[in-house]
Amino acid sequence: MVLHVCSAALQLHEMTPDELIEEIDDVVGAAPMIAAGLESDLVLTY
Repeated sequence: MVLHVCSAALQLHEMTPDELIEEIDDVVGAAPMIAAGLESDLVLTY
């Protein structure tokens, strides 16, 4: 499993990458998140 975080979501919640759990693999922009979501069978959001 690969875990990505959207950089826009970090800004929205006033968080920095340093505050993320160590299991997060990468912080990416909105476009890659949308593309991955469209190709996925399951998308988890909060």
